[in-house]
Amino acid sequence: MVTFIFLLNLVINMVKTKVSPSNVKQYTRGNDIRKSIDRYFKSRIESQGKKGYDGSVESLVGLKLINIRLMTDSEINAEGWDDSKVLALEFEDGTILYPSQDEEGNGAGNLIGADNDGETFYVSISDKSLIGKKIKLIRPLSNIELNNEGWDYVGTTSVLEFEDGTKIYASSDEEGNNGGTLFGRKKGKNYYVFTKKRVE
Repeated sequence: MVTFIFLLNLVINMVKTKVSPSNVKQYTRGNDIRKSIDRYFKSRIESQGKKGYDGSVESLVGLKLINIRLMTDSEINAEGWDDSKVLALEFEDGTILYPSQDEEGNGAGNLIGADNDGETFYVSISDKSLIGKKIKLIRPLSNIELNNEGWDYVGTTSVLEFEDGTKIYASSDEEGNNGGTLFGRKKGKNYYVFTKKRVE
């Protein structure tokens, strides 16, 4: 099923971005579908001009969350989104993180949290318990977390894990139908929060 969805997305993106069939071969060669998906996402991210690999992600570790707010109109307009109620996480150094429904930024996503017991919750402005927490590490979603959410493998969904074990990650929509991608912005520069390994 994952393979079928992946190949279907490749065809759709070929039509949207005019990718030639010869370029697609590099993503579908071999038996390891996860590696193929990761290579595909990496190329899409690079083509979008946003960077967010381990070098950028490392700079987020240790940052303190100081505010949860709605994105401003100018921030939403910069992404080309219609949704007016998108949450943003604001950190002490001016970094802002917010959820996209996918790595291409086709629409706004939603923020999901999980406590130490693995109980998930939707992040909201009124939840002040997250304020003051520091990021301990950034990592990909685990197989257990994917299974708990009922999601297929999502190549660009990364987890922000705080010092007390609380976690935040992006979903594609408010119903949590699939994983989303965290976008970041600092001093006018945009990037993805994306890592294939544990960063602490």
